Amino acid sequence: MIGIFVAVFSFQVGTLAAPDSIPQLSLAEALQMSAQLDPNYVAALNLIGDAEWASRAANFAFFTPSLSVSSSAIQFSKPFFNIGTGRLSSTQVDARVEASYDLFAGLSKYNESKRARAALEQAEANELEARFRTALLTETEYYDVITLRELSLVSAERVSRAKQQLKIARARVLAGAAVQTDTLRLLLELNRARVELLRDKAALKIARVQLGRRVGLASQIDAVPVSADPAPPLPISEEDAAEEAVLNSPRALAARAAEKAAQASLAELKDEWGAAFDEKVDDFGLVVNPLLVEGQVQGGVAQGAGQALLEACIYDPESGQLTSGSFMDYAMPRADTLPNINFKTNEVLCTTNPLGIKGAGEAGTVGALAAVINSVVDALSGYGIRHVEMPATPERIWQAIASAQANA
Repeated sequence: MIGIFVAVFSFQVGTLAAPDSIPQLSLAEALQMSAQLDPNYVAALNLIGDAEWASRAANFAFFTPSLSVSSSAIQFSKPFFNIGTGRLSSTQVDARVEASYDLFAGLSKYNESKRARAALEQAEANELEARFRTALLTETEYYDVITLRELSLVSAERVSRAKQQLKIARARVLAGAAVQTDTLRLLLELNRARVELLRDKAALKIARVQLGRRVGLASQIDAVPVSADPAPPLPISEEDAAEEAVLNSPRALAARAAEKAAQASLAELKDEWGAAFDEKVDDFGLVVNPLLVEGQVQGGVAQGAGQALLEACIYDPESGQLTSGSFMDYAMPRADTLPNINFKTNEVLCTTNPLGIKGAGEAGTVGALAAVINSVVDALSGYGIRHVEMPATPERIWQAIASAQANA
């Protein structure tokens, strides 16, 4: 019975014929083919093209004046002497070409050009990152094929060794030097080795199909065996590689380009709308600790802006309970709601004390209250609004606009 079972199982595994010749690719060929087909990389390349055209358009708009062309034709009832033609004529035809360049809009165009160049740099950095990611995925699948192929060879060697051991054990059983239990143990090992070989072959086939899909082929692709020589040393140390990755990696380059684009956009907005609280100048006498004074002024400006726009004590109209009694409910200005505050001092020494110093605690608050509310009223003056109660919340501004439109 044992001999029959071994013969049948050997026949079933033996019918698994060796696969047909599978085309092979080198790593360089696989990287080149995958880069041409990866959708993310192709999209990144298209974004570079769009950014290049946007940059050219911005540069063209910056250097090119505005042109206007006009023409007119007039038919007179009586002939007259036409100076242009030097003879009598009853028709006058004019053609005019005007070129103008707005100097005040030039700075806005310059900022737009800077933003377009930064967008191009960001697109190039994103393309580099997409190329690296495509290469990483391709190399991973390429080396998966090599790894699984080596594992299949190991499993095949294990099956061959198990067959040899089984033959020796059967011969020893026939010679009376061993018992059938040894043969059953070796048969179990052979079956396990064959199952593991089938698994490795299936995994290898899947890896080859995935590599084929990566390079755009609807078939299995095998990887060219790599050299068994030790890998050469890296040209830089691990610390230098980490520093290079932080400074010049694709993500770092894209982040710096995005920062440039944001700065250009911010400069463009400042040119159009101005910058709230851009300058704060105060007289504190002799400034002993400039950093401390600047922090006090910035905190005071934030406090004044908060009182003008956000902060209010809200009570329940029925119970009189304070509903804004915690910082979860009391609106306060935060870093994301305030612009940068440029701080300057105009030192005029105080004459009533030996140090020449003055107070600095409430300077930012006092100026910010009036500046913010006056800015809000000025922005709403087109609706005929002359007064807004503090805090000038979005709801109050909406109500003021609605009321002004209803009374118009």
